Amino acid sequence: MDIDNKLWRFALSFYAQPEVAEQLLALQNEHAVCVNQMLFGFWLAAEKQKLTRLPADTDEAIRWRQQVVAPLRQIRFWLRQQRADAPLNMATDDCYQQLLAAELATEQVELAYLFASSDEYSETAPAESGVRFLALQNINYYIRSRAQCSAEQQGKVAHRDSLLQALLDKYCLMIANTEQ
Repeated sequence: MDIDNKLWRFALSFYAQPEVAEQLLALQNEHAVCVNQMLFGFWLAAEKQKLTRLPADTDEAIRWRQQVVAPLRQIRFWLRQQRADAPLNMATDDCYQQLLAAELATEQVELAYLFASSDEYSETAPAESGVRFLALQNINYYIRSRAQCSAEQQGKVAHRDSLLQALLDKYCLMIANTEQ
């Protein structure tokens, strides 16, 4: 498995754009959106690919996220809460930083699974499809398919959609800059 692939490099580049990390994390923490699947949808659009299905619960990427990424994130969140409640000594702070690095490494593996199976989840888009249109189509496909929206969360839909719009704008700006 190639972990230093085009999807990983795209994810690093997009995540580094101003405000993108904060917006993606808000979508993750407030709206149960999977950041890696969002990044996957954006990357597919840049590759002129239309998302046609999402990984099933039995696919490697999802199993990896459920078995490795999510539990590690829970541990890190717990430790972060401990840090907020009381000053941490250097060893505990170092442990938190190592967990953060390990979580990033596990997310890189998840993206490698998505990259390796990208042909299973997408098809070549019509030539006239613009990158913005494809990105919007891919993200909407993901949101409709996976994002949970209970009656309680309905009020949050406008917030989620504004975050998605801001990400789409930053994505299009980044793509336009790389094409020049």
